[in-house]
Amino acid sequence: MIKLILILSVCFSFSIQALTITSLNIEWYGKGGTIYGTSKDEYRDGHLRDFLTNQIPKTDVFVFQEITDTERLSSVLPHHTCHTYEIKSGAHQHVSICVLDGDQAIFAVAEEVKVGRSNLRPAFSAKLANGLNIVGLHLKAGTRETDLRLEQVENLASSRIVDASLHPKALVIGDFNTFSIDRTLRERDDVDLIDSIFSLSGFTRTAHNTPTYFGYRSKIFDRVWSRGVSIKRAEVFGPCRKDSVAFPYSKHGYYGKFISDHCALQVEVELSQVTLGN
Repeated sequence: MIKLILILSVCFSFSIQALTITSLNIEWYGKGGTIYGTSKDEYRDGHLRDFLTNQIPKTDVFVFQEITDTERLSSVLPHHTCHTYEIKSGAHQHVSICVLDGDQAIFAVAEEVKVGRSNLRPAFSAKLANGLNIVGLHLKAGTRETDLRLEQVENLASSRIVDASLHPKALVIGDFNTFSIDRTLRERDDVDLIDSIFSLSGFTRTAHNTPTYFGYRSKIFDRVWSRGVSIKRAEVFGPCRKDSVAFPYSKHGYYGKFISDHCALQVEVELSQVTLGN
């Protein structure tokens, strides 16, 4: 069973002019990158720490997907505090959010987006002291799962976790597992169908054309929608984008072995567009 979590961290007020948020699906983190692995098989900690702290611009908030060992994740980011929800499953791929130490945030899990099968990942959010509610999401994978993904998005869009009266400044980021019509045989691409749902709640997608997944076929799985804030930039870091990171992380083989099969998506939010919360 998923338990509702409301966790208060220590107080902080932002002194910087912009907020950076980085999303990364770390393939089966805590199992060494495979569903069949165990904690003893996880060998990527040092490489992940180096990549996240030295290869991408400084990040205030990390949103991770596919985290099976949630406690171990905190050791990878020594200056961030990581939170997630509780679920009794050793193989569950958690959505986890790590906030820079000193930042004030309220964390919450939304059961509303957990529909259908029992192993689906719920949305997880962190509302910062500046009023911005950051929602991490990892939708159901598979070319035949469009209806389920749309149901998850519909439930999220109508839930309290993104209610405009409660969270006028909101950002939804993560692995949406969106496929194009040539794979789903639907009337429109998944991303356009999700757009039509989110737009009813005032969300706008920040478009980027860089693939974020380099498995059998390169795809854009990782995306961001926002409401009430200004997005200054959206960039992908890793071998998916040439010259975005240094060698050896720029090599698909090395990155895939020591980091993930996803590249990192980072967005920069203009803080002047965010009002302070209570």
